[in-house]
Amino acid sequence: MLTMAAAGVAAQIIPPAIKGQDTTVKGEIVDLYCYMRGGFHGAGHKTCSTKCATQGNPIGFVDEKGGIYTLAGRADYQATHDVRDELIKRMNETVVLGGTVVKKGSTQLLYVNTVDGKAVEPKP
Repeated sequence: MLTMAAAGVAAQIIPPAIKGQDTTVKGEIVDLYCYMRGGFHGAGHKTCSTKCATQGNPIGFVDEKGGIYTLAGRADYQATHDVRDELIKRMNETVVLGGTVVKKGSTQLLYVNTVDGKAVEPKP
């Protein structure tokens, strides 16, 4: 039996469709490590949160009502570099995010596809 790897063909993994609600929310992009640990956010925390996010800490979002979301890119299992890089540039800024939100228990994951109306899908 010849496997795809042995044949030199890379298998493409296609993520399942996102089953959630399309939404647009306004709020602040935060470093979840610092936000959950001590409530740190805002312009005065931008340098720290940018460094933490650049080093791989999870990026989150706090909406105007205090709801907390973990952020991810729509086209991959993780926040892709294009999406993540754009979010890091905007750490601790008030923005409007568009995408699909999935809720499980008390956890909310927002698959981001726009920041302030600008598409941030990964480049092919």
